[in-house]
This record gives sequence, structure tokens and C-alpha cells, in this order.
Amino acid sequence: MKYRSALRMLGAEEGDGELSTANVQQALSALQEKGLVWRAARGVYAMEDDSLTDLLRQDGHLMGL
Repeated sequence: MKYRSALRMLGAEEGDGELSTANVQQALSALQEKGLVWRAARGVYAMEDDSLTDLLRQDGHLMGL
């Protein structure tokens, strides 16, 4: 899973960064505060900048999206 391999790459300890609804909501809020995503509707988020979306897709972070 890319999420777990990214955590390992960042040096996270086992059990750090549990994938939970609360953690995902917190991450989305942080991205909104930074102006990287916007909330289009309840549960629907979009990237603010298409060039960032393209870059993430090229790096393999948005596969299947």
C-alpha cells in the first residue's frame, strides 16, 4: 500500500499514522487551510491547481483517480 510505504520512507514508527476517518478529515482540513484543496460538497474535494494534480499523477500518487 502506498500510504504505508510513504510512512516508512518518512521514518514513521509502526502504528504511527493510522488510516482512520478522523485522520483523513484532519489531513483534508490541513490541505484546505494551505489552499491546496477545496471542499465542493460534503465528502467531495477537489485540487485547487490542476498543475499540482498533474505533478502528483506523474509521481504515481494519484493512480486510478
